[in-house]
Amino acid sequence: MYSTSFTQLIIHSRYPLNNSHSACPRHVQKEIVSAIPEIADDTQQYQVVTALEELLESDTEMSVVVFDCFSQLDLIPEHANKVTDLALEALPSVALSDLPVVLRFLLQGSAKSSVERVVNAVRKDIELPRKPSKEESAHVALILEALSSGLHFRSDITSALIEELKNSPLDTPMDLYCILVLKSRTRWKKISSQIFRKKLCRNGRTSLGKWIKRAISGHGKSVQSHYMTLLELAEGLLLGRNASCHAVGRKLYCLLFQEFQDNSQRQQLIGNLITHSGSGNSMEIDSALDALLTLSKDEKSLLPFAVFVKGTLDFLSGFSLSQIRTVYDIICALTLYEYSQNTPDSEDKNNNNNREGDLDELVILLNKNLAKEDSNSNVRTEQNLSRFHNAKKKYTKMTIV
Repeated sequence: MYSTSFTQLIIHSRYPLNNSHSACPRHVQKEIVSAIPEIADDTQQYQVVTALEELLESDTEMSVVVFDCFSQLDLIPEHANKVTDLALEALPSVALSDLPVVLRFLLQGSAKSSVERVVNAVRKDIELPRKPSKEESAHVALILEALSSGLHFRSDITSALIEELKNSPLDTPMDLYCILVLKSRTRWKKISSQIFRKKLCRNGRTSLGKWIKRAISGHGKSVQSHYMTLLELAEGLLLGRNASCHAVGRKLYCLLFQEFQDNSQRQQLIGNLITHSGSGNSMEIDSALDALLTLSKDEKSLLPFAVFVKGTLDFLSGFSLSQIRTVYDIICALTLYEYSQNTPDSEDKNNNNNREGDLDELVILLNKNLAKEDSNSNVRTEQNLSRFHNAKKKYTKMTIV
């Protein structure tokens, strides 16, 4: 009863909202503002917008509830322009926790005459933390959710954004998030892939690599819902026909492995790389094996997927000499790391026996594949035999130590 009468006073400007601190606590104020869309009618928009504007200027902590209220009002163009100006002005300085609501208003309730300004603000004025905390990651995830729902809601803003992404020489982290959101929707999947490739051609692999790292590094939890889309981008890059695509694709695969630590996600990523390695395309194979080699430097993280990595041995007959070396480097690194964990005083005797068995298995694999090399006239060279027989001796000795 009190809230309703208080709201009516606000609407009719007989009781300024920014002076209501003495009348009621903040949580009551928020409830009252939230109720305005249900109480006010279209003839009272001027009073409502004026009162909420005054409140916003006097108390920035009310930003969320105020812009949420604006989002629920069917504003006429004149008032929509005024509120859009308020939102654009607040966007660069608003708290990270308030950004999703302000962004949602801009993408859904902003004036149609301000589309270009909204697109530029979304791309350039939203500054996200480089190394977000767990709480900040949750806020960033909500920002991406607001971006996704907003672009789905306003086709005019989406069209303007696509044109801006196509032509702008500037790459911001929000650009990549926009591409991820667009690519996750069937209707924009093709155009978003084209935009991504165009950025690569225009800015080069070094610049694009830094751009992707800036947007993804440290934000694994924030972009969890877009993991499959990121994996599709990495896969598409390795299916490309130029060296720049492959260089960026390798980096993206490695970055995703670091950021997404769920075993099922990592297994899918490793599976993609194994598939690439069996494609028969030399450039694609090189890139996939190079990515696996980079990942093998963090043996502890890659070790749980060793059984999948060993699947590359099935493709040796179609590999070049350098590719075969890379495969053995990867497998040897993983097996020797596991063997190095075998300590004489370890209580886990079964585990120690398993590790010794894995190293024995590696020696058997080397012998087996070297025998195949000896019978394959296409790759039988003195250099090849010398390198792999030396590798066999080296790792056989280590089993005796």
